[in-house]
Amino acid sequence: MIDTSLFPYQNHPVRLEVLQENRIAWFQDDIYLQKYITSTKLKSKDIKVLYRDEKPPKVSKANKKKLQQTVEKDDSGSGGGHRRNTKNLDIPGSIKCTLKPKK
Repeated sequence: MIDTSLFPYQNHPVRLEVLQENRIAWFQDDIYLQKYITSTKLKSKDIKVLYRDEKPPKVSKANKKKLQQTVEKDDSGSGGGHRRNTKNLDIPGSIKCTLKPKK
């Protein structure tokens, strides 16, 4: 049995230890763990993964779908969100503004 004091967060049963850097992180499930490992380019020889229940937890469908949507947004290369087209402002007439120099 694994020492439960290694898992201070009840909702995060996956523990990752980066051995060379003495860094520890906790995750909700394997999908988030794999995403972190991939994004930080960690190698399997440099890390140690522990599970509170001694087996990988099952991933809920909602979390899996949410993560897939997040990954798709990151891979799209767009700036994210909707941009407003500033050329087509609905302002009647033209606004002229002159700036006076400061004294």
